[in-house]
Formats: sequence, structure tokens, C-alpha cells
Amino acid sequence: MSAQLMRPEPIPFASSDDLQATKDETDRAWRNYAGYWGTFSVDAKNRIVTHHIEGGWFPNWIGTNQERSFRFSQDKLILEADYSAGHAKLVWQKIN
Repeated sequence: MSAQLMRPEPIPFASSDDLQATKDETDRAWRNYAGYWGTFSVDAKNRIVTHHIEGGWFPNWIGTNQERSFRFSQDKLILEADYSAGHAKLVWQKIN
């Protein structure tokens, strides 16, 4: 699995060369993006999906298991989790 999440409408850096980014630009970019990848397992009975993190933007998650509750609602898959920063809810909608 791979998750790449970002806030809509990011503010572009002043330079097209990422190595020329200012500290403010890189701080803002890091705080407005999350990405990780790995394998996953599903506990259907308890409606929990576990992401087994192999790599990603936040090094502290590498090698950890991140649990999300899941449910289906009509044509949507809804994942939810609580973090130190608050509650996160991610909704995917099936498109025919």
C-alpha cells in the first residue's frame, strides 16, 4: 500500500530548484504533506486495517504498525484514526 496525502492548493516555492528552498518553504511543505508505504493486513471482524510502514516522510513511523478503523458507507470507504495532533478521517469514493 502507499498513501500520499497533502493539503489542497500548496504554495509554490520561489525557485523551481528545490535545493534553493528557504527554511520557511521547506517547513511549510513538510507540514502539509504525509506519505508512506508498506504492506497491510485486515482484521475484518474488528474492522481494522493495519499499515505496516516500510518507508516514508516521517522516519519515526518506519518499522511501525499504524492502525485505522474502516467502514463502508454506500460507495465510500472510510478510514479513521486518532493521533497526538487530533482525529483524522479519510474518505474514498468509488467512481464507476
